[in-house]
Formats: sequence, C-alpha cells, structure tokens
Amino acid sequence: MAQPTKLTHWFIYYWEFWSKAFIFNATATRSQYWIPWLINNVLFFGYGFITGQWQHFAKYGSVRLGLAPPNSLVHAVIILLVMTVLLIATIGQFTSRARRLHDLNLSNWLILLLIFPLAGNLVLFILNLMPSKTNTLWGMNQSDY
Repeated sequence: MAQPTKLTHWFIYYWEFWSKAFIFNATATRSQYWIPWLINNVLFFGYGFITGQWQHFAKYGSVRLGLAPPNSLVHAVIILLVMTVLLIATIGQFTSRARRLHDLNLSNWLILLLIFPLAGNLVLFILNLMPSKTNTLWGMNQSDY
C-alpha cells in the first residue's frame, strides 16, 4: 500500500479538526494544530475578501456582521448556517488548542491567558510552536481517539 502524501495529511488533519471538535482528553501535534488553523484562517479571510468585508474594515475599523433583519427566508437560513459553522469552528479551535497544550504536557487552563489579548496570544503562540513532549499525562493522540 502506498504511503500517504503530505497533501493527504492536510486533509486528514482538517477532517480530524471537525470530527474531534468536542474532544478535550487527547493530544495534538504541531501539524494537527497548525494545518486546520491555517486552512480556517485562509477560508475566513477568503470569505471576507469575496464578500467585501475587508473594505468595510479598512474604512470603519470593524466588520459588518450582517445581523440586520434578513430580507428573505433564504438570507436568514444562510446567516444561520454561517453562524453555526463559525460557532463550531470556534469550539473546535478552542479544543484543538487544549489538545496542543496537552501534547506539551501542560494544563489546558493556560487557555485562560487569552483574557490578556496581546500577551496571552503571544505566550500561547510561542507554546504552540514548541515541539511535542513524550510521556504526557494525556498519552492518546487525537488520531487514535
């Protein structure tokens, strides 16, 4: 049987991001954390570029959420679907970050550093770049869960 390619790993890690979005008790390697993070951010900024959100942000310094009453049922359904996907992606990113901290043999309570916007993000960014530790308290990887 042929070995999986790098592109296959990207698809596997992104699928695991969505299928394991509610799992805390596992670990995630750097690739398992950063590949879905990168794909989600590219999709988010691509959506903002296609819908013209970047123009509104450049002009007013904020993003138009589109939460005004919808003109039609189709518009309301689309807004509901987008908000649902964003909520699940946010939860998935939160749990993925917790699994990444578990891989470093750290407590997921360190996520509370995000309360401090600049410093907390910088500390977690540096932690998420660190290589995996062996013999962690959470021995099972998200792929094996």
